[in-house]
Amino acid sequence: IKNLGLISGAQDILDIANLKHAQKQRFLSKLSNLEADHVILDLGAGTTYNTLDFFLAADLGIITLVPEPTSIENVYRFIKSAFYRKLKTLESTMHIKKLIDSIMNQRVENGVQTPLDLINQIEIVEPVAGQKIRAEMMKFAPKLIMNMVRSQTDVELGYAVGSVCRKYFGVDTELLGYIEYDNMVWQSVRKKTPLLIEFPNSKLVSNFNKIFKRLLDPDVKFIKEL
Repeated sequence: IKNLGLISGAQDILDIANLKHAQKQRFLSKLSNLEADHVILDLGAGTTYNTLDFFLAADLGIITLVPEPTSIENVYRFIKSAFYRKLKTLESTMHIKKLIDSIMNQRVENGVQTPLDLINQIEIVEPVAGQKIRAEMMKFAPKLIMNMVRSQTDVELGYAVGSVCRKYFGVDTELLGYIEYDNMVWQSVRKKTPLLIEFPNSKLVSNFNKIFKRLLDPDVKFIKEL
């Protein structure tokens, strides 16, 4: 495919996923110097530090989920882990570890039950530091894509997940769009041909195009009806 390149780690050494900190920093630095308009990192599931750090290093973090309880739970756990990983980084650079530890040690008295409560409390105790932290955490705005959607209820579930994350973390977790369930997916996998090439007239192509347009222009309205 013209102008599309792939850097695959599938054939590399077994411990390629367990990069040391210095290796990870060099890797991210090299990525930023690639001659490409866009670089997409396809991260595996899980909440390892490397996965979280690559996700947080991206200009835009996108999380896909399917309308199943286990998937929703995993998404919630991932966003929570990424949130605290980012907060931990700020804790080190702003030297506020003692402040956060003090608040968490008295979290019952302070009414700290959610990550958003923690930021609010930091802002009360140390207004300047709290405002800086809030400004930085506002940059953490992962996007959601619902996959294997079969009904309008599945689409609405994506909105519900985003709403809960906004309430609990205070971050703008927006639903970019959805991808409908289609048997053409596994057929294209068996043929080892990209879906959009094997079945160019599939309704999934329309799903992808809508998501793509929203990525290019956030002002494009998302139509949630199937």
